[in-house]
Amino acid sequence: MPLTLPRSYRTVTAGLLALGVFLSVNSLGVAAQETKNAAETPKANTENPSEKAKTVVLRESIPFPTLRQLTTKLRSGTSRTVRNGVIGEKEVVYRVVTREDGVELRREIVSSRVTKPAKPETIEEGNKPVLMAFSRGSLASRGGFSERNSTRMVIMRGTWYDPYNCGGSGSGRTATGIKAGYGVVAVDPKFIKMGTRLYIEGYGYAVAGDTGGAIKGNRIDLGVDSPKDVYRFNIKNWQHLQVHILN
Repeated sequence: MPLTLPRSYRTVTAGLLALGVFLSVNSLGVAAQETKNAAETPKANTENPSEKAKTVVLRESIPFPTLRQLTTKLRSGTSRTVRNGVIGEKEVVYRVVTREDGVELRREIVSSRVTKPAKPETIEEGNKPVLMAFSRGSLASRGGFSERNSTRMVIMRGTWYDPYNCGGSGSGRTATGIKAGYGVVAVDPKFIKMGTRLYIEGYGYAVAGDTGGAIKGNRIDLGVDSPKDVYRFNIKNWQHLQVHILN
């Protein structure tokens, strides 16, 4: 039976309650808003309430860099410190998150600034060739080689030169100042260090005692006393020389 509500009630809910009728608004699928000024529900806090955050300021050291310079004033394999390095300092601000019992969970850097710049350390490294204390003739022996004396073997592309004519300086001296000729070879110092004792298959013993503008990487220039010496070498493939490093 339809119900007639008096007009004196401002809302349907109030009228039904006055008549003794109790309805579930949710069961009827009705969403009612009694006033336009209803307050919004605040958003929930997403952070874990059991965690605490604090700001920590720390002073940390900055390691100094090392600058290395080559010098011919020192022998190869030696070095000296020209200037000592100075450790720097920086101020770092962290946001540290801990549990209620004080155990740290994580930290993140908020800001950082340098309060004392680090000063580099400077070291000079020797690049002066070490000349062996033996004669050129003793190195150039063509016999008696044993692979047990070799520390390693490299494949190199070879050429030859005589110190006075074909590719030599004309003075008879190498870039290191020793007498050029058979038993002295030119190499790239970045590939084989000056003063290194070698044994070249088909050539014999030698010392790395010279350089050349075209001698780069695995190139090697074999010194001879005379162009006629080349015909006595037992070298079958100049593009595939087996060079043994002895020291």
